[in-house]
Amino acid sequence: MAPTVSIRSCTAEEAADYFYKWPVSEEWNPGNQGHDLNQVYYNLDPESFFVGTIAEDGNPDKQTVVAIVSVVRYGKESAFVGFYIVAPEHRGKGYGLAVFQHALNHVEDRPCVGLDAVMEQVHNYEKSGFTISSWENERRTGSADVILERLSSFETLEGKKVMNACDVPIEELYRLEEKYNGWNRPVFVSEWIKFHSNNAKYGRFSVAVMEEGKVLGYGCVRPAITSFRVGPLFAQSPDVAKAILYKLAKLATEALAQPDNDITPSVKNVFDIDIPIVNPQAVALFDELDMPNTFTTLRMWKGRKPEVDTEGIFGIATVEVG
Repeated sequence: MAPTVSIRSCTAEEAADYFYKWPVSEEWNPGNQGHDLNQVYYNLDPESFFVGTIAEDGNPDKQTVVAIVSVVRYGKESAFVGFYIVAPEHRGKGYGLAVFQHALNHVEDRPCVGLDAVMEQVHNYEKSGFTISSWENERRTGSADVILERLSSFETLEGKKVMNACDVPIEELYRLEEKYNGWNRPVFVSEWIKFHSNNAKYGRFSVAVMEEGKVLGYGCVRPAITSFRVGPLFAQSPDVAKAILYKLAKLATEALAQPDNDITPSVKNVFDIDIPIVNPQAVALFDELDMPNTFTTLRMWKGRKPEVDTEGIFGIATVEVG
């Protein structure tokens, strides 16, 4: 009989260890050096990052972590599940399901709980109550140099300003977040923008397009383990999305070329972005850029799904915390 699993919220140090190193081992291409996890994700809801442990050789004073999961809460309505991993040597013993169910119990008062499921796990999530889906995400991957070459005509947009997103009214970004993601989560948006702004040394940037005081779209880019990850990319039109993407590619390329940057050498000048294929304009844009699909997930919901304007979603923010 397998040992009983104990489940608890983890410390910041444990999060920095297990919630970074395990995704690296799974080749999920998490944020470079775990900076996004340590500076944004964990601080959103520390109580909601869980580890499952078992006693080594029956000794309760020596615990081994066998499974992890997070379920970050946003306000009183929503939560998002991520980082669900069971140590390979402990799979098939029921530990993962116990930890996952603990996370769901933690947010049972939320009417809207989401996750991005790898396709081979969709059936298992359905059995846990995730019976509603919004769309499939495709992770499109391609060269930043190709983006710069093919979108060079979008370096400027007539009558519009392409600028650092930290310099626009934050309330405008809250508005776009609710419109395109369906949630009111101001803490995430403000911390995400802060994390991505004025951080050339770390290769992190945020860009917005404004016209007459109104934000038409914004996007962020950060280095991961092997590439740069873009997210979100919200825009009211393909042209706005192209202008943002061009600027992000230019900034990331310049940062990578700096000899004093703090970007690990494994990061290549490649962009990854998770796009909802329910938006045909997003699909057309990344087809045009010869960025093929390399990984598919399904955005699923337990309870109800939020109402969103999918026409403006050219890339989701994260698969880890929604």
